[in-house]
Amino acid sequence: MTALGKLTGHIGSVMCLTVGQSVLGRDQVVTGSKDHYVKVFDVAEGMLGNVGPSHNFEPPHYDGIECLAIQGDVLFSASRDNGIKKWDLEQQELTQ
Repeated sequence: MTALGKLTGHIGSVMCLTVGQSVLGRDQVVTGSKDHYVKVFDVAEGMLGNVGPSHNFEPPHYDGIECLAIQGDVLFSASRDNGIKKWDLEQQELTQ
């Protein structure tokens, strides 16, 4: 198997990821890292090379991200800080 590209942008190890589609139908990979951040990458078949994040969710967690789940246009992230955050994927903002 040969790597065709690389998702870049985290400064810590990526601990979890999930995939979904944006409201515009674009394929997305969402990653959570030990650097406390959740990042979204827009991906498409045939993309090559390094791909940077299309969005970085703010504010970050207080510790590394351990779990991600998408339900419709809502993203949940859970961290080692015992916190769960609820994000609106369409508005790209924290809702809870």
